[in-house]
Amino acid sequence: MSGRLLPLPLFALVLALALAVTFGATPLRPRDAGIDALFATVPAAPTDTVAVVDIDGAALALHGPWPWPWPRGRIAALLDALWQRGARVVAFDIAFVGPDRRSAAAVVADLPAAPDKADRAVLERLFPDGDALLAQAMAGGDAVLGLLADPSGEAPPPPAPPFHAGAVLPAAPARVAGLTPPFAPLLDQSAATGVMALGLDGAGVIRDVPLLVALPRAAFGGLALEAARVSLGYPEIVLAGDARLGLGSLSLPIDGRALLRLHAQGAAAERARTVRAAALLDGTAPAEGIAGRIVLVGSSSPALGALRAVPGNPYRPSVQIQADAVGQILAGVNYIRSPAALVFDGLAVIAAVLGALVAARRLPVPAGVAAIAAGAVVLVGAAALLVLRG
Repeated sequence: MSGRLLPLPLFALVLALALAVTFGATPLRPRDAGIDALFATVPAAPTDTVAVVDIDGAALALHGPWPWPWPRGRIAALLDALWQRGARVVAFDIAFVGPDRRSAAAVVADLPAAPDKADRAVLERLFPDGDALLAQAMAGGDAVLGLLADPSGEAPPPPAPPFHAGAVLPAAPARVAGLTPPFAPLLDQSAATGVMALGLDGAGVIRDVPLLVALPRAAFGGLALEAARVSLGYPEIVLAGDARLGLGSLSLPIDGRALLRLHAQGAAAERARTVRAAALLDGTAPAEGIAGRIVLVGSSSPALGALRAVPGNPYRPSVQIQADAVGQILAGVNYIRSPAALVFDGLAVIAAVLGALVAARRLPVPAGVAAIAAGAVVLVGAAALLVLRG
């Protein structure tokens, strides 16, 4: 036999590294890459239940010189346009924390001296009360607002979500120290609130959306789940531990983490469901594509910092991720690892150890390393197929 054999210490190091990457908690797991590749070859079925309103760079440029945050009166006009076109539910992937900073009251508060009555009247005409306008617009339909994760845990907790009596929470949902609710007058007019956070497991690429997020003493639904719940008209979330999550007759399989494994819509479907905010505001957007749908409002502009890394796209708007999640929930689809995969993992480790040991002792170094790598690829590919679709 020609060539030098793979030393046992090096063999042990290579094998340990391969197993840690393949079966560990690192975001670089080849298994995840295998599932990503599987999803890329089998596109998600397009849905006609969801639309996206994109406050893109063009919309921001039309309303300078301070493009963001928009006055809430402008958001109210956008919401009124959606109700007029028959939107079923509107969910905002936008935080409305605190009062509108573009209203007359906020402007007056920033002045070095209080204006007289006449000047205040001018300011109120120039800077109307955006919170009052938005609250009034929200009364026209079912609006779902976002909750911000608060690492400090100091914000007052929002109202508890409507879980069914006797609900058994999953064992290990995503956890945050606290949540920051929307401004109180807007919260009072909302049909529901949902957590906007994505990627709470700390991975650099978002593959999952939290269906539930746990606080120290409560649990809350994600934005996508709450938008779906409101659209279906069900008052409560039914939980059966680590097995299923129910919204009336709709049942969604979950595991202990209560995550929705995303199967993203393709670029063509994403373009077809997206309406530009500028077209809504100038009245040129048709009702087609909005009527009867759940509408997610957010932004694709890099200036707003709402772009997230997903498989195959490092700059995907979070509102499009939430829209994918809503459509998938309404279809009753989740992808969780089959119980058989746990057995398979154990068998894979045994096979990898035995195969690598043979390769290390009987093959030259290059061939031995190549054999170990080939075995890992086969095992990871097979593990990626052991996914249970709900």
